[in-house]
Amino acid sequence: MNISAVIPCYNGDRFLQEAVESINTQTYLPREIIIVNDGSNDESERVIEQLKASSQVPITSVNQVNHGVSAARNVGIATASSDWIAFLDVDDLWLPTMLESKVKFAEAQGLTSGLICCNYYVDAIDDANKKHNDSRYAQSIHDRVMQSEEFQSILLKENFIGTATTMMFSRKDALLVGGFDSFLKHSEEFDFILRFACNSKVAVLSKPLALKRHHGDNLSNDKELYFYSHYFSCKRNVLYKDKYSRVCFSSKIRGLMQRDLEKFATGYCNQIFEKKKSSGLIVYVKFYSDMRTLMGFLNHSLGFLKKIIRTISFGLARSKR
Repeated sequence: MNISAVIPCYNGDRFLQEAVESINTQTYLPREIIIVNDGSNDESERVIEQLKASSQVPITSVNQVNHGVSAARNVGIATASSDWIAFLDVDDLWLPTMLESKVKFAEAQGLTSGLICCNYYVDAIDDANKKHNDSRYAQSIHDRVMQSEEFQSILLKENFIGTATTMMFSRKDALLVGGFDSFLKHSEEFDFILRFACNSKVAVLSKPLALKRHHGDNLSNDKELYFYSHYFSCKRNVLYKDKYSRVCFSSKIRGLMQRDLEKFATGYCNQIFEKKKSSGLIVYVKFYSDMRTLMGFLNHSLGFLKKIIRTISFGLARSKR
C-alpha cells in the first residue's frame, strides 16, 4: 500500500522535529510526508526546510495564508500522490508500528478503501492512559470492519476517535465526500468521519498506536468552540438529502444527530451564559428553534430555568449589599 503522511502545521516549530522523526522511525514507511504550513508566524518554515534535508522520507511543504486546520487538511489531501492518507497532528506522535499495523489489518480484511482508526495514549505512554480504557462503545467494535449505520450510531454516542492522528483512509473516498468542512475549527474530524462513513467501511484497532499530547495551545481546550462545532456539524448533516448530496444518512442516524445537535446547542448556551449572563439568556431563547424532540425541549427548558434562577439570585444578592 502506498501512503502519504500529512502534517497540518500552525506555529508548531517546537513539535515538528519529533513529529517527523516519529514518521521516519515507522516499521512501514510512507511514500512521502506533506507538511501544510498554515500561515505560521513562528520558525516553522525554517524548521521544515531543515527537515527536508535530513528526513529519510521525502518531504513536500505547502505554505499558505492561515485558513484553519480543516483547510490545511484538505490541501494535504489534494497534494498527496498516494492512494491512502494518514494524518499526524503536529503536536502528536505516531508509535513505530502505526502504519504497519494498519496495513496488515487492511490486507488481512481485503480492504482496498475505507477508514482505519486506532486506540491511542493521552499525554503519556502508559496502560492507564489508553483512550479507550473506559469506553464500552469503542471496545464493542474493536478490530472488525463495520458498515455505515453501525459505526455512525456508536460514534454519535461517544466520539472515541478523538483525534485525526489516529486516522488512515483512502484518498478517493475522502474526495468523494468533499474532504473536511473548512468552516469548522474544532471537531472537524468528527464531522469528516460521520460523512466519510456514509459510503465507506470503517475499522477501529484496539492497539494504541499514537500519542496525543495536550498543552496550553490546544484548540480542544475551547469548550465554547467544541459545543458549537458539534452542534453545527449535526445540524448541517441532518439536512443532507440523497437526491441532492454526495452523502446521505439513514433516518436512524438523522434522529441520533438531531438528539446530539439539541444536546450540544444547550451546552453551547451554557458556555455563553458563563461568560455573560444576558447574552446567555438571549442565546437560550434563540436556540429553542432547534429543539425538535420532547427530550431536547425539556432539557433545554430545564437549563434555561436554572440560568434564570441564578440570574435572579445574583441580582437579589447584589441588591442586599
